[in-house]
Amino acid sequence: MNSHTATETMIAAEFINSILSNDETLAGIVGTCIYNTIADIKAGSPYIIFNVQAPGKDTVVLGGFRLASNPVFQVKAVGKDVVFEDLNAIANQIDILLHNAAGTTSDGRVFSIIRDAPIQYVEPAKDGGYFYHLGGLYKVVVQAN
Repeated sequence: MNSHTATETMIAAEFINSILSNDETLAGIVGTCIYNTIADIKAGSPYIIFNVQAPGKDTVVLGGFRLASNPVFQVKAVGKDVVFEDLNAIANQIDILLHNAAGTTSDGRVFSIIRDAPIQYVEPAKDGGYFYHLGGLYKVVVQAN
C-alpha cells in the first residue's frame, strides 16, 4: 500500500508554481508575485495566487493501492481597485499554461491538469476599495513516487 499522506497536494502545488513562475509572459505582468495559498501582504497588484480548493478523491485500485489523487486547485489573478478586463490577460495566460499540462517533479508525476470551472468575483478590501479575482478551478491528477 502506498504510504504517502498529503504529499500529492504538495507535488501538484510545486508543479503549478514551477509552470507559472517560469513563464516570461506572466513575469512581464506580475513579476515574481506568484503565491501558494497566502499572498505577501506587501504584494503589488496584480498578483497570482493558487491554493487547494478541494482535496478530491483518491483513485484506489484493487489491494488498496493509491494510484493517484485528484485535488482541485483554485488558480487566479487578483487585483486591487482594477476591473476584470485588467486581469484578463493574466487569467488567459494561466489557462494556456495549465489546461492540459502534465509532467514530473522530483517527488511525483502530474498526469493532467484540466480546468473544471471559471472563477470571477469581487470582495471588499479592509482598507477600502475592492479586490477583483479572475481565474479558474483546475482538477489535477497527481501521483507521488
